[in-house]
Amino acid sequence: MPVMDIQAFVLLPNSAGRKSLFQIRASTNISITINVNSTRITGSLTTGSDLKLELKHSNIGFFNVNLMESIFSYYALHTVYPSLNAKLEEGIPLPLPRDTYLNSLEFQIHENFLFLGANVD
Repeated sequence: MPVMDIQAFVLLPNSAGRKSLFQIRASTNISITINVNSTRITGSLTTGSDLKLELKHSNIGFFNVNLMESIFSYYALHTVYPSLNAKLEEGIPLPLPRDTYLNSLEFQIHENFLFLGANVD
């Protein structure tokens, strides 16, 4: 479940300064499927729930984030996720010498690293 804080600023005229407007927290559920074959690591992403926004802090007073939530959700579903899936489908090539093939692949996800084990032919 990725969670991120987004802070909006306004740039002040005739200066290099900026003023904070508000901060919102965005969260959603996603699932990522990772596939490994003898030449590439590929994947796909699916959403488990709509994007949720929560107003954390505002210097311009309270405002309802429902409209912003709808716009961000639409943008994520129709632009961000398809773009990510295109990149994941393309995959990452495994750096193997020519005429080297992997079989009996094992892929494990750990807290700070990914483990890929295989027999080499």
